Amino acid sequence: MSTSSATLSGSQTRFAPVFYPAAIIAIFLVAIGIGVGYWLDDVFSDGPPPVTLADTGSQLIVRTIAGRELTIPEPWFRDGETGSPGFTTRIDLDLSLPVGKDGALASVQVTLLPRTKAQPSAALLDGVYLHQFEDGLLSGPPGLVGKRLKGLGGFQGETVWYDAVSPRPFVAKCSAPVIADAPPRCLRTVLISAELAAVFSFDAALLDQWPSFDDSVGPWLERIGAL
Repeated sequence: MSTSSATLSGSQTRFAPVFYPAAIIAIFLVAIGIGVGYWLDDVFSDGPPPVTLADTGSQLIVRTIAGRELTIPEPWFRDGETGSPGFTTRIDLDLSLPVGKDGALASVQVTLLPRTKAQPSAALLDGVYLHQFEDGLLSGPPGLVGKRLKGLGGFQGETVWYDAVSPRPFVAKCSAPVIADAPPRCLRTVLISAELAAVFSFDAALLDQWPSFDDSVGPWLERIGAL
């Protein structure tokens, strides 16, 4: 399995894999067998192991999207809709991820799409949102700039929060709730691999944890083969 750790941004970034000295690997393979090699990889991996039936106690569903095969526990699919077997052009997931305060679990809806079918939020910041901003700044999560969008082109009641420092900024567009007393929802689209993009939908309250959002989400996408 991969010994890399993944982060998400405007494009995917991976740290270089860690390789064990060839001599040590040779000794283990000869003395104990190939199976021990896999065990060591599991123990020293930076991220969690791939999802298995033993992990979830649920059926694993295999789907191929944009030429990439994913193995997904059945309960992860949104509304229990696993879709047709085999190839697909969209996968909708509803996950509980450690993206809340102090790593608390919170609901995040994830839609996986072919990379060619998505426009990352970071690109929309300069190409679209920048030309639709109203005057003035909003106070909000530390480190993020908040700007209201003009009520043109379908942007009525929407706000963009973005990191103005990073060359690959965190960008999320949030909408006022449709249902009374419901929290605002935010959307963020990220290119996560050479083949795939992910659209994240989450409560605006989670913006407070934006610096750790990608590090929290990445390992779970990696487990199903999306990274």
